[in-house]
Amino acid sequence: MKAAKKNLYKRLLVEGKNDEHVVYALCNSFGLPQNFEVVDCDGIDGIWLQLSIAEKSDISAMGIIVDTDLSLQSRWQSVRDKLQKNLSDFKPALPDNDSFPAYGLITEAYTYDRDQPDKSTIQKKKKIGVWIMPDNSQRGILEDFIAMLIPENDLLMPAVSAHINQVEEAGLNKYSLTHQSKARIHAWLALQESPGTPLGQSITKGYLNPNSEICLRFTNWLKELFEDS
Repeated sequence: MKAAKKNLYKRLLVEGKNDEHVVYALCNSFGLPQNFEVVDCDGIDGIWLQLSIAEKSDISAMGIIVDTDLSLQSRWQSVRDKLQKNLSDFKPALPDNDSFPAYGLITEAYTYDRDQPDKSTIQKKKKIGVWIMPDNSQRGILEDFIAMLIPENDLLMPAVSAHINQVEEAGLNKYSLTHQSKARIHAWLALQESPGTPLGQSITKGYLNPNSEICLRFTNWLKELFEDS
């Protein structure tokens, strides 16, 4: 399928290259038009920097993908605060800290023509979307999302997990336990037909199942966010 020309007025902000490649691989798998630009922000601080210039730009639709890390509530609180601060003229309607939607957030924000007597004429609007990895409900990162795509009948991951557990119990791991999911999925990928395949290509090569329920939820979020905006 030939990709649609990317629209610079529709942007998806992600933390790194792996996120970018996974998004494009899933778009190809589901035949979604790639009518938006994926911006590798090189970390969460880069996403905040992009948000700081979004209010003055002509972006019509903007999505944000961030890792939950330690707590969904604290991550959503930080994203919520940044959106309210950097889109203050648009005043986006955002859920409370303890009610983030399981299917990802999509909302619209508006500015109004202040020269109109009733100050109710819409001048500009932006569609805003937020997805908190892995599934908007539990702690984790991109690699936890990828692990959810491993086929149900896979016999390799139980062996990999047992090995990882043995290494950690012996204190031989060089990584911190906060990076355990990265170690686990990359160890699994190291044992595929093409060892060490990157995350995005592992979808393209068919090692992972893009028809899993979490993928359907995620791609539906992308489609709703960037269509007709």
